[in-house]
Amino acid sequence: MTQMTPEAMAAELEALRAKNIELLAEAKAAKTTAREAQAALEAAHGERDAARAEVRAVRLDAPVEAMLDRVAMPGTADVFAALFGRHYRFELGESGPVILTADGEPATLPDKDGTRPANFTEADVYALVEACPSAGVLASVTVASRATGCGASGSRGGIPAPSGQPAQPVEPAPSPYGLK
Repeated sequence: MTQMTPEAMAAELEALRAKNIELLAEAKAAKTTAREAQAALEAAHGERDAARAEVRAVRLDAPVEAMLDRVAMPGTADVFAALFGRHYRFELGESGPVILTADGEPATLPDKDGTRPANFTEADVYALVEACPSAGVLASVTVASRATGCGASGSRGGIPAPSGQPAQPVEPAPSPYGLK
C-alpha cells in the first residue's frame, strides 16, 4: 500500500467535504420538492373533494330535496326522509338519482311481468311508501295523490267545471209546510 502525503490527504478530505456539501444540498432540494409535491397533492385532493361535493349537491341532493318537498307534507320533508331512510336511500347513479334499499340493492316494485326497478319519480316513491312496512307512519307525513281529472280521487265528483259565466243565484224551492 502506498502512503499518502499529508497534502494529498488534505486535498482528498476537501474533495470529500465538497461532495458531502453537494449531497446535502441535493437531499435538501429533494425534501423541498417532496414537500411541495405533497402540498400540491393535498390541494388537488381538496379540489377533487369540493368538485365531488358540488356534483353531488347538484345531481343528487337538490333533486332529492325537491322530490321530498313534493311528496312529504309541508314542513315534514326531514321527518319523511328519516322514516323513508329506514327502508330506502337515494344514491347517485350514472343517469341521476336512483332508489336503493337500505341494504344497497336496487329498490323494486311489482309489475305485470314480476318486478321492475323503482324509478326516481313521485309515483314510484308513493308506491314504495305503500309497500314498505312503515306505510302507516309514512302515510301520516305523505301528501295525498295530486291526481286530477275525471275519476281521480279528490276530483269534484260529477260537479261540472265552472264556466266563464257567473253562476245564477238559485231560488230555494218553496216549503210544502208554508215556512220560510
